[in-house]
Amino acid sequence: MPSLRAHITTDKVVYKPGDTAFIEVYINEAYQKVPLIDRDSFPLEYYNSYFPGGTYFNLNILDPTDVSIYSSSNYVLNGTTTFTYQIPEDQIGGEYKIVITGSYIADTIRIMNIRQY
Repeated sequence: MPSLRAHITTDKVVYKPGDTAFIEVYINEAYQKVPLIDRDSFPLEYYNSYFPGGTYFNLNILDPTDVSIYSSSNYVLNGTTTFTYQIPEDQIGGEYKIVITGSYIADTIRIMNIRQY
């Protein structure tokens, strides 16, 4: 059974309402420490047995009260997947959580700050 790890990056440290957050997630196989690139990265029977429908991961953004305000899913290509989130103009400030979930991966969290400035 594979064990995967995610690393979340964003294009900024602090956002303001109206900004677009660009989020990139790197997916690695935890034991081999190699990117989960595609079906050619692992023996085909291994890949097909664990990822029969491809490798999709989910993104949720939680507000400061841990309520989900945005969710999306995307396919991993060349070890990465990307998301964008348009921050509403009326979004309150605070620490928001970017949460990545998926098969064979521990939930991965990164904090995103939204501030009025």
